[in-house]
Formats: sequence, C-alpha cells, structure tokens
Amino acid sequence: MVNCFRQAVCDRRTSWQLWVVVSVVILALQLWTIGLSPVVWQDEVQTIENGRVLLEADSGWTTSMGEDSKSVPLISYLGTLLHEISYRMACGSFLGPRLLGLLAACIGSGFLLSWLMRKGVTCGVSLVTSLSFLIDPCFDRSYRGGRVEALVFLTVFAACWLISGLCWQSPKKQRCSMFGAGLLIGILPWLWTTAVLLLPLVMVELWRVLHPHAGRSVSRWCSILLPFVVGALISTVGLAAPAWDLVEVAMEATLHHVCWDSSAANPAIEGSSGLLSSVFSVVRYSPFLPLLALLGGCIRGNRLLLGASLLVLVVVMGTRFYLYRYLYVLPYLAVLAGAGVMWLRSLPATGVLRTLVARVPSVLALGWAVLLTLGVRSYVAFQERPWRDHAAMVSMLGKEVGRGGITVYMGAYDVYFAGRELGWKMLRNKFTLSSVKMGQIYERCDVVLRVSEEDSPEFRSQMLRLGFDGGRTIHAGPREIPSEFQKPRYGGRAYGTYRLHRRVPSATP
Repeated sequence: MVNCFRQAVCDRRTSWQLWVVVSVVILALQLWTIGLSPVVWQDEVQTIENGRVLLEADSGWTTSMGEDSKSVPLISYLGTLLHEISYRMACGSFLGPRLLGLLAACIGSGFLLSWLMRKGVTCGVSLVTSLSFLIDPCFDRSYRGGRVEALVFLTVFAACWLISGLCWQSPKKQRCSMFGAGLLIGILPWLWTTAVLLLPLVMVELWRVLHPHAGRSVSRWCSILLPFVVGALISTVGLAAPAWDLVEVAMEATLHHVCWDSSAANPAIEGSSGLLSSVFSVVRYSPFLPLLALLGGCIRGNRLLLGASLLVLVVVMGTRFYLYRYLYVLPYLAVLAGAGVMWLRSLPATGVLRTLVARVPSVLALGWAVLLTLGVRSYVAFQERPWRDHAAMVSMLGKEVGRGGITVYMGAYDVYFAGRELGWKMLRNKFTLSSVKMGQIYERCDVVLRVSEEDSPEFRSQMLRLGFDGGRTIHAGPREIPSEFQKPRYGGRAYGTYRLHRRVPSATP
C-alpha cells in the first residue's frame, strides 16, 4: 500500500486505482452501520415529506404543517423529489435516500480528485484531499443523515471539472463543456436553495481558466461564456416551468425563513459568545482541514478563492451558523487545503524535517476523519444497537399504537418512517404555532406521540381537556433506554423514550 501511494504521487492511473479501492472500502464500512447511525433526523424527515406531499397532494395529512394547516413548500423541490423517489425505490426504506447520498458523495469525491489534478495539484495530494473530503466528519453526518448536500456538491464539482478542461480543448468541445457546466449550475437552486453559496466557487474557477485564455478580449469572453449562460437559463427556467405555482408560494416561504435567519429573533446570533460556541462545536469535528485551507489561501494564486471563501463564511456566520450551514464552506476548504499541502511540500527543509512538515498535516487530517467517521461513529452505533433497531421500532409501535389509517400527532421525528410503514396519517407543525392552533391539530388526532421530556404536567392537562387519556411511557429496545443514551452523542441519539396519549373512545367528537 505504501509503495502504491508513493507511485500515486506521480501517476494518475495509479491514483485513480487507489481511489477506487479505498472508496470501495469506505463504502463497505459505511454500509455496515448506515441503518443504525444516525437514527432518523428532522432534516431527513422534512426533505422526504416534502417530496411525498408533491406526489400525494391529496393525502390529507402532512408533518410540515403551516398556519393554514397545509404543508409548507420548499423551493428546492427537485432534491426532495429525488429523495422521496429513492425512498420508494428502496421499498419504503429510509436507507434509499441515505444510499443515494453515499453514492453521490463518492462520485463527487471522484470529480474533486480529477479537478484538483487538472488544477496542477499532484496526484498524491489530490488523492488524500478528495478522500479526506469524502469522510470528513461534518460531510459524513450530512449524507448518512439523508440530506441533499452530497447531490449539491456532486453537481458543483462536476461543473468545475468541466470548466477546468477548457485550456486544452478544441473550440467545439469548449462550447459543449461550458454548456454542460451551465446546465449543472442551473439545477442547483432546485436541488437545495443553500447551494447558491457555492456559486462563488464556480465563478472563481471560471476566472482562473478563462482569464489567461481570453485575456482582455470581450468578444472572446462572450463567445466562451455564452454557452454557459444559455445552459444555466435552460435548466433554471425548464425546471421552474412545470412547478411554477409551487415555486411562487415556496419563494415567499423561503424569503420569510431567510429574514428570520438574519433577524435578532434567531438565537444563533444573539451574541458573540453564542456564535463562537457554535463555531467551536462545528470545527472540532474537522479542525485540520480549515488549517490547511488557511495555508493554501495565503498562496498568491489562491487569494481570489480565499476571498470567496471568506465572503461565504461571513454570510454563513451572519445568518444561522450551525453544522449543516457550515457544510457549504467545506468545498472551498477542500480546494484550498490541496494547495496548502502543496505549499508545505515545497518548503526548503531537508531530511526528516521535510518529511514531517510535508506529510504529517495530511496524515492528521485523514487520520482524524477516519477516527471519527469510521471509528467513533461505528462504535457508538453498535454500542446502542438494541435502541437503534428500526425493525424493533416498527414492531413496538405496531403493538402500542396499531396499524392502518390511524391519525397520529408525530411529536418525535424519529417515528416518521415507522409510521409510514405502518400506514399512519401523521400530523405535525413545521414552525411554532399558537396554543389554539395546536389544540385544533390535536383534536384531529386519534393518538398523540411525543418524546418523554416534552410531556409536561401542563401538556397532560391539555390532553385530558381534549379527550385523551393521561398517557404512558413506551420505549424501543429490550428495556428502557440507558440514561447515557438519552443525550445526543456522536452520530445522534438512540430511539425513544416516548409518551403516548390515546383518545378516549367516549370523547371522540
């Protein structure tokens, strides 16, 4: 393996072969625990639920309910549809969207590898950087948790890869490449709205490739950029047209959410101490990639990319800084980190010192990612396996609640897929609603199911007034969940426990 890696430093073919072998190993290790870690998360549920509502608009129930008791739409309908379709193709299993994300992450890593080599990064450094990105603990949490970022990153890296090949292509191939890159970029807002944060990365790549090629010739710039613009317009307008009514409503909801993200009502921007705490809680998962990226940004040829990265970071920190918003800084960091490692390898040190300076940072970055992503996450998953078993969850809820068209208030997101498998009609508000509105939702339900810590005496009193029983505690697993598993740990928290309130038959309206 060591000899293969040394050869890969100067051999593209060997780099690709090694990348394939390592990626297959990573895939196998990820598949080992992907059904256990994480358990079902809120974002995973909301993404698939929005896709379901698009396909089943007349179902009469939704878990993303707004003030009007209807589903709150997302402008990024394409990403939600792809996840819902993958869910159905997996025979109604949440593993479908997770497998889609895992495959998209691997293919995106391959495009990143090829793109870095086209940018002049050595094969070995490109290999380590692309693999470090693939198993980055933050990115890993995203695609294993059924989010859309892997599809977004794949699209952006593929577009940048197409752009990077212009220097040695014929004019006809240049137009085809630019048109293809434009088509991909036009897809981004329909995959996920936050993908607009990656547009500066594409613009910097366009400038890097076209500026020395087109110089100051306006006609040359226009002739090369025109296919890109046409491609972007075709995919943007083409995907907006069939769902324009949805897009029009969703844009209003999206703008409302962006305004909240930037307002004083957002708890993430209440003060500098809270922001610094959020930054630390995210960066601790992947501390070495930002450091290498900072080194790469200091190189003269990468200062424009560093500026774009800082601009995106300011936007992220000025809205709601949390792990899944920070993810959109990772592609910038990965490209800059490759340049940072290259700079370390070029230092005039000799002997053991040169070896340490050139290789230790890369080894630390990759080793840290392996430790957390493939080590700690797997350990936690298997340690909590009896309380992360989806089949046991379905069996328990089937016995405690029942099967068929039961209307259930889904107070815990992690019961969503079990509820769909059991045939429930599930209701839940997406945002905080007034007590009157919440009472109206509860009145429509046969069962109210919430996590135990939310079941306060006041809520129990409300349930009794609305005709429900006093409730009882239920749990997945062979016994009640151990106390140390009831708090979030790396890879999420185990299922349960839950509080179940059933409507008293005589109180049915």
